[in-house]
Amino acid sequence: MLLLALLLVTACGQQLYDQPVIGILTFPNNASSPFSSYFDASYVKWIEQSGARVAPIRFDMQDMQPNELELLFSKINGVLFTGGPGQPEDNNSYFSTAKQLYKMVIESSDYVPLWGTCLGFETIASLVGGGEEAVLTAFDAEKLSLPLTFEPDTKISKLFNPASTPKNILETFQKLNVTTHWHDFGVSITNFDEKLRPNNLRSLTTNLDRSGFEFVSTLEHVNKPVYATQWHPEANQFDTTEKKGDGTPNRIPQATFAMQVSERSERAL
Repeated sequence: MLLLALLLVTACGQQLYDQPVIGILTFPNNASSPFSSYFDASYVKWIEQSGARVAPIRFDMQDMQPNELELLFSKINGVLFTGGPGQPEDNNSYFSTAKQLYKMVIESSDYVPLWGTCLGFETIASLVGGGEEAVLTAFDAEKLSLPLTFEPDTKISKLFNPASTPKNILETFQKLNVTTHWHDFGVSITNFDEKLRPNNLRSLTTNLDRSGFEFVSTLEHVNKPVYATQWHPEANQFDTTEKKGDGTPNRIPQATFAMQVSERSERAL
């Protein structure tokens, strides 16, 4: 419900078009051509359901056209790092472009929020924490649907703040297996406290993998518009069983509703 709103709020920034425009960072498509790139259609649908439009940001733009990246950033209202294959630093160009986009979001005088999902979460953590080797740990969390365990910082956050989030939505996330996890790596509590918390990130929720090891599953920046989930809020509505080869996403009405955007949450943020 409240998640996508963070990408689409534009009241504090410059809106150049009749709809907000969200830039999505692509991945290199090594299976076909080194010059082609992609992102899954489910993220486009997730953005478009709220009335926004999508602008692709090529994974290698910072290396190939740094001036064009800066120009593109000036014309969009938000940035999305999606889930995807591998780890953040598998491709140097992808990581370089993500690093520059993160820097521009942090330094922007306009409100241009950044959202990271799964690999996007890990990318943000790696950028802030000194690289994937420093901050990421192996977890057994592939094909899991889980509830969220809220951390104390939730009460002062923008995401899941009890003062602005309907009680039934909070209960859905806390009590039902509605968050979709498709990852083999993540951020441990220890690494978060040592590498990320000192750099102005706060942990909002945690989860346990199959072996009972705890990882951070939702984070946000203390005072900048940066938000990330290790889980997939787009999956419940837009990722089919045929696509992933499993039925992990929970498609009960409460799950679908909890992932959607409401006008109330957009105004609140």
